[in-house]
Amino acid sequence: MNCLLYARVSTDKQAQRELSIPAQIAAMREYAKKNGWKVKGFFIDEGESAKTANRPELKRLIQHYKERKDIDIVLVHKIDRLARNLVDYATIKAILKQKGIRLISVSEPFDDNPVGHLLENIIASISEWYSANLGEEIKKANFAKLKKGEWPHQPPFGYKSVKGENGRAKHIPDPKTAPLVRQAFELFSTGNYSLKTLAEEMYKRGLKTSYGKTYSRESIKKLLTRRFYIGRLVWKGKEYKGKHKSIISKELFYRVQEVLEKRGKDPGEKGKLKFLLRGIAYCRVCGQRLTGEIHPRGSYYRCLPNLHKKNALSLTFR
Repeated sequence: MNCLLYARVSTDKQAQRELSIPAQIAAMREYAKKNGWKVKGFFIDEGESAKTANRPELKRLIQHYKERKDIDIVLVHKIDRLARNLVDYATIKAILKQKGIRLISVSEPFDDNPVGHLLENIIASISEWYSANLGEEIKKANFAKLKKGEWPHQPPFGYKSVKGENGRAKHIPDPKTAPLVRQAFELFSTGNYSLKTLAEEMYKRGLKTSYGKTYSRESIKKLLTRRFYIGRLVWKGKEYKGKHKSIISKELFYRVQEVLEKRGKDPGEKGKLKFLLRGIAYCRVCGQRLTGEIHPRGSYYRCLPNLHKKNALSLTFR
């Protein structure tokens, strides 16, 4: 009989314990050898949650046994490696059954009879309950940390995590990247940069994505609006006072927010023409934002079409 192996870990902690990928694969290979089954391939999802069936290698596994006719068994280390959602588990098992393929767990060898099926469903239900309960416990732990002023996740760019005296992680400004965050705020606060030109300038100074590319307009805007940099923690719409040290002053932060607000919804640099005052220059008569135009008689700023057109102000420059 031929079998396929499926293994999964969702966290680094799991990978360091007996649930590591090599441990799962070794246990499944040994089980297959013991039963005289031939392993035809294996599929591995690393860092993927079993709460959803939307996992790349699981999709490949399903497609594989749909196309191949020589597969008799899909082998997993434990049921919760395949799914922690009872509906997903039942669906995957049903699809396998339609193809005449058995689903077998190395750690939970159920008999292929009504009692075995009942126990299998009970274990699948327990896995789903465990996943849901774990999620609730994590939420409670996160909320408790937030109330203490501690951020429960990785800090944003500009900070690094270190172990405190009590062994708990704390976030401190990174001497290498914090200055880049400060520079980005200072440059944008002048009003002389669009989000795009700021990203380009900061790229030259060393602010890059994890892939070594220039920040997108949305990414640089997200950086400029992170209240974490002024010592505030925002979680699910609520704000908490953080224990970590601020990278920038509140005055600088709010000055940047004013520039962003004046620019509207990221007007940025549109088209091929670039105007230094686009998005920040306003008409002194009607208060409307000025737009830059280039004509044969000269380049100038003027009001956008509106009811005050007769009183529009134009600033010409050559």
